[in-house]
Amino acid sequence: MENVYLWLMGIFGGLYVLSLILGEFVHIFEGVDVGFHHVIDVFSGHPEITAPEHPDTADFQRSNPLSLRSLIAFLAFFGTIGYLSLTNGATVLLSLILSTLVGLTGAWVSWKLLVFLIRQSGSSAPSRDDYLARSAYVSTPIPHDGTGTVHLIVRGKLEVLPARTRNSKEIPRGTTVVVNEWEGGVLTVEPLD
Repeated sequence: MENVYLWLMGIFGGLYVLSLILGEFVHIFEGVDVGFHHVIDVFSGHPEITAPEHPDTADFQRSNPLSLRSLIAFLAFFGTIGYLSLTNGATVLLSLILSTLVGLTGAWVSWKLLVFLIRQSGSSAPSRDDYLARSAYVSTPIPHDGTGTVHLIVRGKLEVLPARTRNSKEIPRGTTVVVNEWEGGVLTVEPLD
């Protein structure tokens, strides 16, 4: 039993410390394309997938008390206390009880700390107002009855978004446009005069 605790402490304790040092360890498991639009970080050049209609979705998933991060915290604390209690002469039953209580408490404290930090940082996802009245560059022609794509910079990131024309006239590639509306992840634009 002592070896099981030692393995739990080593593996999950290491992952927990690594997640605290590097931050956002859970993002490794959250790279799901939700199909809204692609964002390219201007400074690093790395693409991200975002869902602007639901800016709090990712924050909620990371703050879920039954998240991967909470499980890692539980197993790290469970293994550490189990190993320490057994090596200091506790019985296996007492060790299991102590490990479970401290593991649950450690996971809860870790979760509460994460929720606090998320609330302090606010949402970094662009809001509707971040798109309105911005100029954009048409990268794929916008037909009079369909959608094309535009490039624009919002909060320091180059975004490639679907767009439709406001006045039902085709807008050719290379035209500079202004954003009039943003609904359902699609911009409504008109040529900048």
